[in-house]
Amino acid sequence: MGRTVDTDPTRATSVTGFSPNCRPRMPFWPDCLLTPPFGRIRHHAPTVAFEIVSEDWEKDYEAPSKYAQLGCPELVIFAAEVATGAITDPQRVALQHWRREADGALARLHGGRGPVHVAGIDAWVRIAIEPGPVARLRVSRDERGQDDVPTAEERVGQLEAELLAASR
Repeated sequence: MGRTVDTDPTRATSVTGFSPNCRPRMPFWPDCLLTPPFGRIRHHAPTVAFEIVSEDWEKDYEAPSKYAQLGCPELVIFAAEVATGAITDPQRVALQHWRREADGALARLHGGRGPVHVAGIDAWVRIAIEPGPVARLRVSRDERGQDDVPTAEERVGQLEAELLAASR
C-alpha cells in the first residue's frame, strides 16, 4: 500500500492515520489498522482493523461496537492463546471476522479457526501454528494458504537468494 508522507508537522499523522492533535473519540487505541491511501487520511475510518487479544480479553471482545462507532467497515479479532490451545475457555474464539452491515453495526461473519476472506485487503487471513507452539496470523492470496504473502523476513530471504543467484 502506498502512502504519501507529509513532513509538515501541523498536518502530521500517526501510523494509525490519526493526527496527534485529533484523537479518535473512542477511549481505545487499535492494535493495527489499514487506512485508505487518500493522501491526508486522518479523517477517514480505517479500511480494516486487527485486534490482538490481550490478557484483558473481555475488553478486546468488546471491540466490534467500538470499531463500528469509529466507522471501520471490517474487523478481525485474533486470540493466539486460544489458537494454540493454551486457553480452552468456550467463551473465547481463536479468529473472528466482522463486517459492517447496512445499519452501521458490525456483524460477525466467522468465529472459529478460519481462514477468512478480508475484503478490505482482498486476501485471506489464516492462523499458522509454528513450533513452540506459537500462533500467528498469515495473509494469503488463496483460501488454502498455498500462496502466502511473505513476511518482511521472508521477503529479505527471497531477495538475498535472487541476488546470490544473479551473481553466479
